[in-house]
Amino acid sequence: MASPVCFTTFVLSYVLISFVVAIVPTLGTDSTRLDTISSLEMEAEALLRTGWWSWHSNDTSKRCTWPGILCDNARSITRIYLYHNYLTGQLPQSLGKLTRLKELNLSGNSFEGSIPLDWGNLKSLKQLDLSNNQILGPIPSTLGNLTTLKMLNLSKNQISGRIPSTLGKLTNLKQLDLSFNQITGAIPPTLGRLTNLKFLYFTSNQISGFIPSELQNMKSLVKLYLNENMLEGPILYEIGNMKNLVALDLSKNRLSGLIHSSISSLSRLRYLYLDSNVLEGPLPQVVENLKDLRCLNLSNNKLIGPIPSQIGDCSILQELSLSNNQIIGSIPFEVLVCPFHILDLRHNFIEGEIPHQFGIMVNISILDLSHNKLRGMIPKSLTPKEKVNLSYNFLEGPIPHYLSGFPPDSFRGNKHLCGKIPGFFLCPSTPGNKPYCLWVFFFT
Repeated sequence: MASPVCFTTFVLSYVLISFVVAIVPTLGTDSTRLDTISSLEMEAEALLRTGWWSWHSNDTSKRCTWPGILCDNARSITRIYLYHNYLTGQLPQSLGKLTRLKELNLSGNSFEGSIPLDWGNLKSLKQLDLSNNQILGPIPSTLGNLTTLKMLNLSKNQISGRIPSTLGKLTNLKQLDLSFNQITGAIPPTLGRLTNLKFLYFTSNQISGFIPSELQNMKSLVKLYLNENMLEGPILYEIGNMKNLVALDLSKNRLSGLIHSSISSLSRLRYLYLDSNVLEGPLPQVVENLKDLRCLNLSNNKLIGPIPSQIGDCSILQELSLSNNQIIGSIPFEVLVCPFHILDLRHNFIEGEIPHQFGIMVNISILDLSHNKLRGMIPKSLTPKEKVNLSYNFLEGPIPHYLSGFPPDSFRGNKHLCGKIPGFFLCPSTPGNKPYCLWVFFFT
């Protein structure tokens, strides 16, 4: 028979176990609640420190109703939209405590100072837009911790220093815009890891060095703008691997060498800007494969040779700029089937006559053939809408009356032109006479 002591011990043990089983989950729930309350209190304190809503309210219990704020069901702040709100001062370090924040848009204000290092704690952030401010200093390497980020826009500030290599860790990024700043140094090869990136804008900085070959891994890239920098060396041959490119702008750099045939692989390309570099060699014939091309600008380089007739295969080409090169030969009539709005061939060595097929170019708005070696008469079918410049050639005969509305400078430097335009002799009744115009004393 069991002793009373043993029985009592058994009962007490059972009661104690039941108590523990019943109370521990409650303690865990209370602990979670305390953590949540503590987190919300930190968010409220972080908002108060900014002073951005002091004009509206200091009652943080109603912060989810404040202008520009969105919260989730737990009343944690997930979005702050305060673009174009005339905000000034430093970017507040306290925002680094908003660990559930998904979108932060402070663009179009007048913030100064640097981006706080603590913002690297915003681990839930998907969009960060600080564009159009007066932010100074370098991009903090801690932004590389924001691995959920899909959009980073720091454009139109005064950011300086190098692009941190840690941005290569932002593998979910789809848009990266650092344009119109004062960024220096080379493009980090680690950016080649951004394989989901669709839009890359580095326009108007002081970025130098070669274009890293690792960028070829950006197979999803749709727009690549590296223009107005100090990049040098050849155009990346592997650029032909970026099959989804629609717009490529490498203009206003120091790029040299040939224009590679690999560009012909970019069958979706619509806008190609390689102007204002030191590119040389013949004009590329690869454009015949670029059926979707709308704009082609190769001006201000050292390209030589004739205009490829294959350009006429680009049946929707609207802008062709080949000015300030060393182009020779005549204007191929095949080119004129393109629905040009802008045709700029000035400052070359183009010879022959202006093709009479210009009459089929009903959409032409701007035509510049100046500073070449063109001869013969101006076609009567030539009808640009906004601007024409045929100056400094060897043209002769009457200036068509429908061009008389353009400035006289549009025709000067052609000794044997005549017409009812100030500075030119009237055309004689006999076609055998070739009058000299009053612009004969002007030289380039």
